Amino acid sequence: MPLKARRFRSHVKTAVASALAKAHHRGLAGPRGTYRPLVIGYHRVVEDFEAEAKVEAKALHFPDAFDTHGLREIRSFAEFDDRFTARLHGFRDAADYWTQSSARPLLPRIGIPALLLNALDDPFLAPESFPEPEAQANAQFTLEMPRHGGHLGFIDARGSWLERRIVEFLGA
Repeated sequence: MPLKARRFRSHVKTAVASALAKAHHRGLAGPRGTYRPLVIGYHRVVEDFEAEAKVEAKALHFPDAFDTHGLREIRSFAEFDDRFTARLHGFRDAADYWTQSSARPLLPRIGIPALLLNALDDPFLAPESFPEPEAQANAQFTLEMPRHGGHLGFIDARGSWLERRIVEFLGA
């Protein structure tokens, strides 16, 4: 490892006291089966983030890189990631993208207090994507799975439960 990288790594080790993630659907997703096949959820996300329009705009600039034929007939995240996201970022396909981008293999190596919040009713994730074995095996890694919260919802009568929990965890 180059000297500059070693210095940076050493600095990061001493500077980071705790970490957290919330509803991290990409970083922990594994095989195709870990996404719930929700057509309605897919279309809402695509519309909210204007994904189709973004792909079409990129295709204008990079016509050899994107085939937009059938773009509006895509019905799942897996299909979208297969055709566009993975290719745009140099991955073979969605499975390769999800596997290489996954943080899951790194969870056993967490050495500082870390919290992952993910609601059990998250519409994007199937139960097998939740890293329960990793959390059970590592005292530094806490997985909290409230029954409700959806995908980043976490709202209760007092407002954002998620924000309060983050402050509580980081202040501990």
